[in-house]
Amino acid sequence: MYRCEICGVVPAANTPLNYVVTERRAKRYTHRPKAHPVRISGKKRALRLDDSGGIGWEIVRQAKACARCAEDHVMPEASPLPAEPDPIYEGEGEGEGEGEGEYAHDAGA
Repeated sequence: MYRCEICGVVPAANTPLNYVVTERRAKRYTHRPKAHPVRISGKKRALRLDDSGGIGWEIVRQAKACARCAEDHVMPEASPLPAEPDPIYEGEGEGEGEGEGEYAHDAGA
């Protein structure tokens, strides 16, 4: 059982939970070399392919909703993706130096 975060009603037991996106933001994903392992039959090691990165949407907030609220929920009109979204992390996309960017906590590992 859960409480709908939109209307505040507690639905009946065994009612499926729905999540609705209430806020999102533009996000730039950087190039990641050798990010995706691909298995090739007859080979012992997986071939690792690059992830080219790009821009897209990232969920900021989502709410638990009953079936009625999820059906009625309308996400605000999506604006076009900006050419350069605001960076979320300092140093994002500025090379692969130690202590920079999104994965600075992994630099010592």
